[in-house]
Amino acid sequence: AGAGAGARGLNAAVVNQDTIDVRQSPLTLTVPSGSTWQNAATGVIRADSAHDVTVNQTGATFTNAGTILLGAQTLTVNSGTLNLTSGLVSATTGILVTSGGTVLNVLLANARTRFNFGSGTTLGTALTIPVSDTLRVAGGTLTTTPGLTVAGRLLVTATTTLSGLTLPTGGVVEVAAPGGFGVTLTVNTSFTNNGTILLTTSGGGGAPTLALPSGQTLTNAGRIRAPVSYTHLRAHETWLTIAD
Repeated sequence: AGAGAGARGLNAAVVNQDTIDVRQSPLTLTVPSGSTWQNAATGVIRADSAHDVTVNQTGATFTNAGTILLGAQTLTVNSGTLNLTSGLVSATTGILVTSGGTVLNVLLANARTRFNFGSGTTLGTALTIPVSDTLRVAGGTLTTTPGLTVAGRLLVTATTTLSGLTLPTGGVVEVAAPGGFGVTLTVNTSFTNNGTILLTTSGGGGAPTLALPSGQTLTNAGRIRAPVSYTHLRAHETWLTIAD
């Protein structure tokens, strides 16, 4: 996308084998229904320090097998299927936003970025957060029906809803509230904590909260740790069972 103030766009099924530089203005990629937009193994999509990339698709697929460099920018994918099981999406302070019922297939080794799941994202395949790795979530709603296993670390820094999760021994779920802001992680189905749940805050004033809806149970067979003044386990919504 070259110089100029207006947004730039591509409306086509594309196989990118070289470099797309996002300069001067945002870039919108529109994928026609029934087709695929593919960033091939040799392909590079590079955002500069000022402009974002948006993918709009319905009944279509965006697949990355190459490199997407976001830096501090945002990649937004609206609807369709997003495949991030090869290649690399890399961001420093940038973020990947999926919304509108996007079906997400992802391996964390191929997606080194924060995630926001927007108004609704669904895992297309089961996702395991590997030991010594972290899934960083900055909000949104994720349906995890194929399975979300936290063997490593799930770090939630903005209000997020998950349909469910599995927390084995050694796994960590951290709800981290920045100073002055409350952050709630809602898990919509019962689960057992065999690992560690951390409710943390920085700067004072923020309330980290783990919530389950009425009728669901958190069984604690591991550890729950938090500064007392900032700890919120929604007692009016959640049954907490302490296992021996």
